[in-house]
Amino acid sequence: MTEAIDRRVSLPGGQFRLLEWAGAEPSAVFLHGLTGTADVWRPSIGALAPGAPHSFAIDQRAHGRTNADRARETARRMARDVADLVASLGLERPHLVGHSMGGRIAIVAAAHYPQLFRSVAIVDIGPDAWKQNWVDSVNGFARMRPSLSAGDIARTIERRQLDADNEAAFRARFAEQPDGSFRPLGSVEAMSRMVRIQRSASYWSDWEAIRPPALLVRGGDSDELRPHVFDQMRRRNPAVEVVEFAGVGHNVPLLAPARLAATLAAFWRNISGP
Repeated sequence: MTEAIDRRVSLPGGQFRLLEWAGAEPSAVFLHGLTGTADVWRPSIGALAPGAPHSFAIDQRAHGRTNADRARETARRMARDVADLVASLGLERPHLVGHSMGGRIAIVAAAHYPQLFRSVAIVDIGPDAWKQNWVDSVNGFARMRPSLSAGDIARTIERRQLDADNEAAFRARFAEQPDGSFRPLGSVEAMSRMVRIQRSASYWSDWEAIRPPALLVRGGDSDELRPHVFDQMRRRNPAVEVVEFAGVGHNVPLLAPARLAATLAAFWRNISGP
């Protein structure tokens, strides 16, 4: 893949930051997870073989360098952002790929705007409401410091033993300030509200409404898409293709980018017809 172009696109919800990789048609749209940015998709998109789709990844509302309305963080509103993006860019039925929170948005988008997408791939997220999940996330946001020093950033990278791709994705979540400190990009308050709103709701009806071509990928060691939810997803929409990556945790795009790229490429190759 070529190097990404960093640009902005104006949508009804605001100004969205967009990464764009030149490629073939049909195109593909990628959605990151909670606290992430479009940059988390660089390794996976970069691992796609020659002939890969013309690809787009956005900073979703309240995240990264997107400047969007932060008063409406429902999954339905964020799915509308994706539909608006497809229309604004003039994309003709792109593939849709979402990880974690982005996977939840992909579920809702595919259910409500099926005519817009050639396929949907959901990576390591379930449609279940889960109170403890959002409580833990909200508490984590409450403990976040408003800024970090360069030393804080370096120690976090060392403590987490981040490789080059994970380090780049981690650094992309912060903006350096004139005094040399680093502040989180996006709105921590809005992210906290977003996870509470979205994880308090059930999306099982949306999941059941999805029609193929559809792919569900689970990290075998994931603590986000729990095994019993994964099994229930298979039962409640058995037409969806399912893949499980043994030994991989929740952050599949950064933990197994080459394997995810190969899985997506094989899934897309098998899609034919209108």
